[in-house]
Amino acid sequence: MLPELGILVTVIETGSFSAAARRIGLPPSSISRSISKLEEELGAKLLERTTRTLALTSAGRVVHEQAVSMMDAAKAAVSSTQSEQDELKGVLRVAAPKAFCKHIMTPLVFRFMALHPKLRIQLTASDNLIDPTSGDVDIVFHVTDSPIENLVAHKVGHVNQVVCTTPNYLADRIQPCHPQDLLDHPCIALGERSDDHCWYFAKEGELEQVRTQGFFASNHSEIRLAAVTEGLGISVFPEFVVAEAIAAGQLVPMLTDWVYQGSYHGDVYAQHSQSRFVPAAIRRFIKFVQAELSTQPAQAG
Repeated sequence: MLPELGILVTVIETGSFSAAARRIGLPPSSISRSISKLEEELGAKLLERTTRTLALTSAGRVVHEQAVSMMDAAKAAVSSTQSEQDELKGVLRVAAPKAFCKHIMTPLVFRFMALHPKLRIQLTASDNLIDPTSGDVDIVFHVTDSPIENLVAHKVGHVNQVVCTTPNYLADRIQPCHPQDLLDHPCIALGERSDDHCWYFAKEGELEQVRTQGFFASNHSEIRLAAVTEGLGISVFPEFVVAEAIAAGQLVPMLTDWVYQGSYHGDVYAQHSQSRFVPAAIRRFIKFVQAELSTQPAQAG
């Protein structure tokens, strides 16, 4: 019954027979047969199934708890072997926001792979938060002040947002010295939500709200950067996106004595599903990212 018990755990983790089938790589009919076989062997109904819902019965909760312990023990046995060999194997699935993924996560993944050549990594760049409990990813990195409560959270760094434009744009204009000065300039917002044109700034307990105006918006940082380069106005960027351009004098940072408060600004968290067993690849990759980001001032926590 060991395979069937493992399938039961996967069904509960993913929330459906079809999702469990995708994770395991079997047809949904095979998943259904395995659960039926397990119920027959145990002589108890384990799941209440309708067309829309799936829930454990009282007997199912007891069996599921024991099955989870069984799988954790098996994973721990594998992990202990890997730890002794200091070699990671298998697949690690990581997700992160697009800009963070390109500028920060991708080079870190490549360096980690060089250290562990037998480990396969699947990196997903998405600004839509992917829940690790769905079974599609193992670790999700995101910038937030409120980590997801039902997931384990590890703070790995911090992202600042920088307001900037080009020297050419400012050549015949007055540079903003106060957030309200942005009202005199076209500003390029994210455009993800209806209130993205409202920018918030904090300074020594003071909070300023500016209802910016502009003719262009984009939720892609490099597209906004191209718009700024074309002279369309002022925008806000993650510091890691514009640090090199600022250092080269291609962009001018503004309102540096104010802290921008908004999307994609704040602490960077790595989150994964709760479990008494955490695979070695997840633990060691998170520690690696923490150590690497601690040496980068723009992302240090």
